[in-house]
Amino acid sequence: MTRIRSALVLALVLLTAGFSLPAGAAPAVPQARPGTYLALGDSLTTGYQPGRGDAVHRGYVGPVAAGMARRGQPVRIRNLACTGETTQTMIEGGRCTYRQGSQLAAARAALARDRSTRLITLTIGANDVRRCLQGTQINAPCTQRTLRQTRARLEVILGSLREAAPQAQIVVLDYYNPYLATHLLGNEGRLVAASSTLLHTQLNSAVRNAATGAGGSVAYVSSGFNSTSFRYTRLSTWGRVPVRVAQICTLTWMCNAADIHPNDTGYAVLAAAVLDAVDARSGQDRVAKRGARADSGSDWLLRRLKRS
Repeated sequence: MTRIRSALVLALVLLTAGFSLPAGAAPAVPQARPGTYLALGDSLTTGYQPGRGDAVHRGYVGPVAAGMARRGQPVRIRNLACTGETTQTMIEGGRCTYRQGSQLAAARAALARDRSTRLITLTIGANDVRRCLQGTQINAPCTQRTLRQTRARLEVILGSLREAAPQAQIVVLDYYNPYLATHLLGNEGRLVAASSTLLHTQLNSAVRNAATGAGGSVAYVSSGFNSTSFRYTRLSTWGRVPVRVAQICTLTWMCNAADIHPNDTGYAVLAAAVLDAVDARSGQDRVAKRGARADSGSDWLLRRLKRS
């Protein structure tokens, strides 16, 4: 009886203290080996900036790879993104040249050849709806029709990637809204900024739903750009403006060169959003592993108690 009581006390102490199992009681966690980081999508993933062109190992992709290395998960970059890509051309081809015919087919071929792919990131969908912006007007019938098509194609793209890489983490970036900068163009520009907010919300909803539907994660770029903030701040050139407008001026080329793409600081915000998604997934995995170890520990203790 004394032995049984002592074993029970030991069991409670070890379980509440989060003990380490003795050698052989549970498999050791292997050290991370270099894997592949597959970057896909449009000009945000090619790292495009006006006057510089594409920079496929910079933009947000390079900082993400560096952040993965700091987290003990080194990766090799394979960037297949295409500036100007839409969901349609990603599936069917026609924008950039790929031996397999399209970016999606090239991605699937790369995943079939390389089973070490650890991370896939994707930016796609914004170029679909850009054609519905006509000068300072947004064509409402065009946007609704295009969004329906974009939602369906996003599901195809992400479903195909998940099928090809069931173990990889897929992170889909939502979008900031560069057209908030039109707020600076007077009353008409403010109407455009307001209209673009609805389009931006609908596009991001489609992106997020498709990502989670495929078991992926969302990188909330829109949060990093304070896209929904209604607070005000001051810019030296423009005076008192909404924070979300100031962020577009600060983090993109929109107010300096009328170009929607991020500058270096903006790309760093995109990278931080991706790494936040990676960290959130890693945290969930650690919780699951701790649960599995606790289950293993309980089994071991039950065996000890039975022997007692």
